[in-house]
Amino acid sequence: MRVIINTNDAPSLRPDELPAVTVPPAIVEEAGINIGTLCHFFRNKEDIFLYSSKQTDIELVECVEQMTEHENDPILRYAVYRALEFKMIEKSDKIAELYLESYSSWRRTQMVIPINIERNRLYFHDYNQNFTKKDYYRLSMALRGMRLMYIAERVHTGVNKFKGYTPFIIETALAAFNVPKERREAAIARVMVIVRTYHGTVYGISF
Repeated sequence: MRVIINTNDAPSLRPDELPAVTVPPAIVEEAGINIGTLCHFFRNKEDIFLYSSKQTDIELVECVEQMTEHENDPILRYAVYRALEFKMIEKSDKIAELYLESYSSWRRTQMVIPINIERNRLYFHDYNQNFTKKDYYRLSMALRGMRLMYIAERVHTGVNKFKGYTPFIIETALAAFNVPKERREAAIARVMVIVRTYHGTVYGISF
């Protein structure tokens, strides 16, 4: 019987090493571990993706915090997070495949939606003081579904539409949370400049 131990002790597997089309033997070869180690930590391929997507989110949040450490603007932080997310999807086919796998997983959705609810409540409460937890849940689910469709298009067509889609994705989310139009437009304009001029490494991808 296989058991899963604390994933803090799991092997370090970068998301660009885990394309959604990869089968476990290929993952083992690329990651430089043996099949026994893989089976000790993970029951199946979905467990690997769940672990990897959790780690990539942690890294993305850390990157956003570094980029906005001198900003006290939750609207901008939200916009930077989403823009970087889709920049990575544009940059790498393997990252796009990982995100499609992650967004399509109900287990991963169950893990991330409560986090999204709390993050959205923190960022947008001033504009939605009458919102209930159910309101945040419904919006978080709807926005995740929208992003899933754009990611699926990226994976299946190979066409990058970062410049066209990213402002729309951010605008739709901010409007759904009743952020005033002028604040939405200012955040989107600024974040596109920030992401375009940012040079660094996220998820093992340099850009």
